[in-house]
Amino acid sequence: MTPMSNRTLNKKTSLAVACWMSLAASCAQTAHHVEAVAVSSAGTNAATLDWPAEVEAAASESSVASDTSEASEASEASAPRAQTVALMTAEPAAGQLRTQSENAGILDTAYFKTPEFKRRFANSFLSVSDVEPGVTPEEAEELQEIIELIQQEGKRERALTKLQGAINDTSSANYPYLIGQIHQGEERYDLALEAYLDAVDRTPTFRRAWQQIALLYYRRALDVDNENPSADYTECARAFARAISLGLVDETSYGMMAASLLNSDHVLAAETAFRMAIMMGPGEKQWTMGLAQCYFRSKRYAEAVGLLDDMIADDPDNATLWMFQGNAYLGLDQPRKAARDFQVVDQLGGGTGASTNILADIYANDGLFAEAVPVYLKALELDEAALPDRAIRAAKMMTGRGDVESAKTLLAGVESHFGDELPDETATEVLKLRAKIAVREGRGEDEIEVLRQIVDRNPLDGDGLILLADALSRNDKIDEALQMLETAASIESFEAEAKLQHARVLVQQKRFAEAIPLLKSSLQLNDKESVQQYLESVEKAARTAAK
Repeated sequence: MTPMSNRTLNKKTSLAVACWMSLAASCAQTAHHVEAVAVSSAGTNAATLDWPAEVEAAASESSVASDTSEASEASEASAPRAQTVALMTAEPAAGQLRTQSENAGILDTAYFKTPEFKRRFANSFLSVSDVEPGVTPEEAEELQEIIELIQQEGKRERALTKLQGAINDTSSANYPYLIGQIHQGEERYDLALEAYLDAVDRTPTFRRAWQQIALLYYRRALDVDNENPSADYTECARAFARAISLGLVDETSYGMMAASLLNSDHVLAAETAFRMAIMMGPGEKQWTMGLAQCYFRSKRYAEAVGLLDDMIADDPDNATLWMFQGNAYLGLDQPRKAARDFQVVDQLGGGTGASTNILADIYANDGLFAEAVPVYLKALELDEAALPDRAIRAAKMMTGRGDVESAKTLLAGVESHFGDELPDETATEVLKLRAKIAVREGRGEDEIEVLRQIVDRNPLDGDGLILLADALSRNDKIDEALQMLETAASIESFEAEAKLQHARVLVQQKRFAEAIPLLKSSLQLNDKESVQQYLESVEKAARTAAK
């Protein structure tokens, strides 16, 4: 018999040929040489059969591993590499698969559709004798009939039915494994997983079945409708660990196990597995990124920065790497270095609403308000779901520190961006801030006008009433100010403050006797030492005035 390792699968070789190879190795393991030769011959003669659709794209690359070479099989049957690293993407719509894990961002669902995965999926039918279940001569004959159905166009479901009818409690693990392969090829993943679990229950050392179990748990963990992905990541890691203990040694298996461990919060174990993956595939950036995330999760930010420095040196146009390093610098409380990285992210066009807001905050905290304003507004443009709260908070800071021009520019940008969609509560907050700006600029009448707009919008806005009363009293409109304070005092949550402010206005008018009962009432509602001291000073002033 021609050694399998010297033959290459033709592009038209069918799924059945791979099944035959698995069966041939199993027969060889149990010393049924006649059946093995017959099976291998059937595989050789089937070279012109149609190649199934799910492995068509990669068939020309496939080669049959030697049934006695563990290293070759481990390489060819391993899961494919993910093609990209994606850290910060939007959540997909319901019913779709997650494009990436929340934390690791490694091995997204795209790898299940790559030609390399399809090729390796086809090769996963091939067997290695020392970790494979055996078959009896009777089973070999029965499986031969089933595989003849598989190789016929449109007969795969019939073959599945025959397999399901033939399997019993004592059947070889090859039966449920082939059932699983057919289900997996037809994208019936839950049924495939059930079949593979049956296979390892029958033969606990069935390495290929453990590998497929791991892949299917990983796929299921990525489903956006999965309410407990951590449990599936845990099962995926366990299955990979079992397959590796049985001799499966390749970078992708270690990498996928590491990603699963990281996503199930086993950070130390994930770090070890990522290191193994890096050792076997030092050029694969996603494993290095995974290791950096392990550092980040364990708050070893300095190590993450160092590792990312090396990655950025190799790929300086990768905005994701710069963003990740910027966050690590924030963890080290080095905001200016973080700002440098986020500036690069922006220049590379990779900024998000979140990262741009962080950059704006860094500018604002450094007092660089003029630089911060356009960055806050850009953050609003980048994130359609963004709220104005952050920008308004920054405008308050600018006003408090005396840069009213920057505050006015930022508020104008916020109002322009949201238009009529600005929430009522936020619009009121903007008006109050505009009133404070008017005070800063010495525009008393403008302040009053803005505050009147607030009260008109909500006559029961106690804070707005008190602010308006204060503005009116400072502009010698005492009677109207007292009316506003009386209205505010009728609102339970503002009663104590309104009566205190009412008393202050009266004291300014030297109406001490009228102020005293208001202060006492305020104290009963809110016992504050400062108010008690103020009351005592007013009572003393009243006694002095009465003399």
